[in-house]
Amino acid sequence: MGEEGRDPVAGLAPEEMELLEPRDLVEIGIPVTLDRIAAAHVDDPEAEGIIAAAAAAMLAADLGDPDAQDRVDDAEGLGLSWYASQELPILIEMI
Repeated sequence: MGEEGRDPVAGLAPEEMELLEPRDLVEIGIPVTLDRIAAAHVDDPEAEGIIAAAAAAMLAADLGDPDAQDRVDDAEGLGLSWYASQELPILIEMI
């Protein structure tokens, strides 16, 4: 834990971290200032179907299904849209 027992990445106290659950969309219920953000990842809208198919195919791929593995590989081949903190105001304007 970082300063004052807060998670060094999320900047949240342990009791706040417990409220977070894994999901496709992460919403932070507290204000986060731009100086606390190093970068952001935003999926391209075109990736939604590919990612959904890959997520549904993960178990079958792990069990050796070659068609399912193809769907997972398709998702792993997607480019990531990473934005540095100084690019975020421009990104927000575009949304």
